[in-house]
Amino acid sequence: MSNFDKLTKNLHPKDKDFLLSVYHRHIATMGTDAKKNYTLDKIKSVKVNTIERAIEVRYTNGDFWYYAFNGTWY
Repeated sequence: MSNFDKLTKNLHPKDKDFLLSVYHRHIATMGTDAKKNYTLDKIKSVKVNTIERAIEVRYTNGDFWYYAFNGTWY
């Protein structure tokens, strides 16, 4: 089991699919060097943030992104 699978094991399957879909769209907007900092194996934690209406993803470099349920990220 990958680290990403371990971190997302408590997500509903639809939420996990949604997260991966938005994540891949987000990564596609980054340059080659930036992508290296946000690979799936560099994710430190994943949780649903109901206040933000998003899935909060924290990375090992200290950065985090919200993947909002409307399909955007910030």
